[in-house]
Amino acid sequence: RCLAVDLGPKGIRVNTVNPGYFPTRILRDLGDIDKINEQLSKSEAAQQPLKGRIGVLEDVAKTVAFLVSDQAGFITGEHIKVDGGRSFGGPYTVDILKVEK
Repeated sequence: RCLAVDLGPKGIRVNTVNPGYFPTRILRDLGDIDKINEQLSKSEAAQQPLKGRIGVLEDVAKTVAFLVSDQAGFITGEHIKVDGGRSFGGPYTVDILKVEK
């Protein structure tokens, strides 16, 4: 937000995007990526306010695309969470190390 204040007079908008859990290949070093992603995905879908689905990378991409578009031309200094409301829920309960290999 300080950057938004400092850079605003120059016409520069500053916003951030904080994605929640998204099934990606980054978990591959933990073992069987498909099993890990399946377990985490089911748990996430059950624990977040937007029941029935988990986020996909396109959800983050669309948020970023909106922020850089003219439609967001009067938005600056904002931090947008893209987590399906998960950050409003309870503690993270999945133990990914218990996934069978």
